[in-house]
Amino acid sequence: MHRHADDLRDLDRALATEWLLADGAGGYASSTVLFCPARRYHGLWVPALRPPLGRHVILSHIDERLITPAGEARLSTTEYAGGLYPDGSPAAQTFDAEPRLDPKDKATASRGGSPYPPREDSRRPSGAAGAETRRAQQAVLVSHVLGVTVDRRVVLLGDGGGVCITYEVAADGAWTLDLAPMLALRSMHHLGHKHDGFRVEPLDDAPGWRVLTEGLPGVFCWADVPASCHSEERRSRDEESRRESRHEKQQQRREASVASLPQHDSAGPVAAEARTDPTWYEGVLVRIERERGFDFLEDLLAPGRWTVRGSGPGGCRLFCSFDPPRAMPSSPPPPSPPPPSPPPSSPPPPSPPPSSPPPPSPPPPSPPPPSPPRKFTRRGGRRETSTGHGTPEGAPDTWSALLRAADAFLVQRRVAEKDLLTVIAGYPWFADWGRDAMIALPGLAIETGRTDEAADVLEAFASAAADGLIPNRFAEESGRAEYNTVDASLWYLQALAAYVAWCGEQEPPHDPRWSDRVRKRLWPAACEIVERYAGGTRFGIHADSDGLILAGSRDTQLTWMDARTSDGRAVTPRYGKAVEIQALWLSGLALMEDLAEALGTEPPAPCALRDRAAAAFERLFWNEAAGCLYDCVLPDGTPDASIRPNQIFSVGLPHAPLRGGRAKAVVHIVRERLLVPRGLRTLDPADPSYKGTYRGGPDERDAAYHQGTAWPWLLGPYVDAVFAVECRECARAEASQILSGLEDALDEAGLGQISEVYDGDPPHRPGGCIAQAWSVAAAIHIRRMLLESGGVP
Repeated sequence: MHRHADDLRDLDRALATEWLLADGAGGYASSTVLFCPARRYHGLWVPALRPPLGRHVILSHIDERLITPAGEARLSTTEYAGGLYPDGSPAAQTFDAEPRLDPKDKATASRGGSPYPPREDSRRPSGAAGAETRRAQQAVLVSHVLGVTVDRRVVLLGDGGGVCITYEVAADGAWTLDLAPMLALRSMHHLGHKHDGFRVEPLDDAPGWRVLTEGLPGVFCWADVPASCHSEERRSRDEESRRESRHEKQQQRREASVASLPQHDSAGPVAAEARTDPTWYEGVLVRIERERGFDFLEDLLAPGRWTVRGSGPGGCRLFCSFDPPRAMPSSPPPPSPPPPSPPPSSPPPPSPPPSSPPPPSPPPPSPPPPSPPRKFTRRGGRRETSTGHGTPEGAPDTWSALLRAADAFLVQRRVAEKDLLTVIAGYPWFADWGRDAMIALPGLAIETGRTDEAADVLEAFASAAADGLIPNRFAEESGRAEYNTVDASLWYLQALAAYVAWCGEQEPPHDPRWSDRVRKRLWPAACEIVERYAGGTRFGIHADSDGLILAGSRDTQLTWMDARTSDGRAVTPRYGKAVEIQALWLSGLALMEDLAEALGTEPPAPCALRDRAAAAFERLFWNEAAGCLYDCVLPDGTPDASIRPNQIFSVGLPHAPLRGGRAKAVVHIVRERLLVPRGLRTLDPADPSYKGTYRGGPDERDAAYHQGTAWPWLLGPYVDAVFAVECRECARAEASQILSGLEDALDEAGLGQISEVYDGDPPHRPGGCIAQAWSVAAAIHIRRMLLESGGVP
């Protein structure tokens, strides 16, 4: 995912183009392609203090100045209410969100295969080195000014261990980098402002600082240069630290992670020193928040400044972590060559140094809480499967890009003292949502062969189930499970069936490595779901006399169309019998019979409701006048004739309840009224309630969220429906077009990811989260459908 100088110097465009790196523990790094924050959620290090939740923006960005005998220039970009200062865009040359693959993996990736270990190697713990290989991404910004090229690379350390920003300088003479870490030290949901409750302590063993503030572990920021990297004294301290470490495996993962970082070659000595000078930079503007109707000004703390001096090629590494420098290894691999120098550009006019308020003299804060534990080891890996082939030689390697995109969402969650996995619904602000996790899981993990990890996710949510309900979400601040959903549990049945079907085809039949886990932990949760849905559970969820599911009331929003305005008004009230809930229920009952047969056991008793419910479904939901299905039937029998995409599930799901001419009619009307290049609209544009753009403040956006906004995730079920009713070649042609559009989306708002939503109206601009799990999963699923039907064109 590449951007040229012209893209970077178009400021409005550059500050609307974002990137994302994930650390596997729920944390991330994300910013614009100029490394200038434009959202409250942007930061070069946003760790999860209670993986995968409790995320805090620690390091916002770096203030950068280059000094040479020819003059000085600003490299970084920061926006204030009064404008940009500094503005490093004139010096910006290229940006890349690129993979970091081991040499042995590059040939595989270039052919479109999976750049991940084969199945037989996946049983051993992967640790940080494995995480680096799988996640394998870095954000790289290159600037050229005053005849000097400066390459900055942002790489997250595995398991939430911190961030490293590597600076590589290509120069013929002397140079100095003047660098200041801009710290936010706040929850990712709330902007911070100047205060006195912090303390900055210089470090003894590295040029840098420890910053203490209430509610956070101590934050360590330090510089590492070639001279100090090879210091015998430093090496001795590292060996002592390793011997004394109480978490040896965590230390080993950290060593492997740091050792894999980019290195620099140095023609001469490079020296770094740190000056302690706590300074608040006030009124930093995050422009996207202003557009979204939220607070948009914050204050950032610089604990001091680094001065890094060198001559000729050289560089340094900056670290930000909850761990001190002595916990990091000191044995780097052979250095990589310096970056090539691009054609010189005209340097920007020198800017005056910023004026800063005098450093505050705060009282010492209370002792910080201990660092969050990071002892998680990811299990499993990807294997070569049919989904790993079919990319034409010389074509863009979008398959590898989709795999890397999918990997960002599978993160650790500890459940009852057991290390499992969960699915982050979307970056940067969503936590793990049950509905999103179950919808996305087949594409993210099952269809990519990551069955161990898929089982971890299924077990994590099954362990948190209550009264037959899979949690809708886990609250970001408290971590408490919330159950206000009717469809998450039904999607669990779909995901479990997909997992068992995949394992049954790819593994030895009834291999205890997967079948025992299903019988003991996953199947019981599925049985409880259908039994409680039939007999009754929370939120009025129960089977009606016709066998269909009734759920909710005027005061609840239990389906995926759950938006409310700030005054609590439901934008799309869908209580009673919603069409996709009936489709999921009927499909789920049939799948439970299939699962029971596969496991050699009896299906739960409510499966006997299926025939009666199936007969009632068409009778109740078919809208003869419109030639499609009603969207919802209220408890009093009043049907909602709004044309929405939810009816597509009645055709595309396994054991779908609608067949024949009516199924084909549903696909036709969804294609004609709702299909756009990046998704399905949530409402027919001819409807008076249709909203064609997803913009403005919270209430404006919520009013459009399910009233016309297009969602990419719906394209997966749509393609399933197309394959169910159209001839193979017609279905393949339409699926190929849809997949091409989703692959193009990888290079739009969130580079290497697919956005949450798009405007229903042309030009269908992206909105919402820049990276959404079920959007990426839909693209992977559609690609698999094409492969299984004859290959990707």
